[in-house]
Amino acid sequence: MRPGMKIGIILASIVLFWSGVFCLVCCSDNLNDRAADMAEKALRASVDNPESIRILAVSKPDSVFGHTYITQEEKMALSMAMVEINRKVMEATDGLEDFDPDDKETAALMERQMSAMSGLRRAADGLRRPA
Repeated sequence: MRPGMKIGIILASIVLFWSGVFCLVCCSDNLNDRAADMAEKALRASVDNPESIRILAVSKPDSVFGHTYITQEEKMALSMAMVEINRKVMEATDGLEDFDPDDKETAALMERQMSAMSGLRRAADGLRRPA
């Protein structure tokens, strides 16, 4: 291989690399548009009659890790609702002393509360651990 050819290949590689970086940087301003388009397509794909959807506005995408996003106010509202359900269960069962497993209503209420608490914890864990 000729000595000038090596330098030419190195220079061509550098030019190709930096032009690729430049192209990626220039295309990054369309990420918000791509996110809005993707959300619109997903919304239309999730309904039976996509022609009936009228999109009035699109909010700017929020940078969140994972697929769940719960605000602090929503977490507090969910927690307060669960405290109220827990209070009702404790009243109805006298602090679980008189718990009757055959009572479908109380068992379903307890199951829903445990499921909601598990979901809330899972969502909170997802927010704490970046992907």
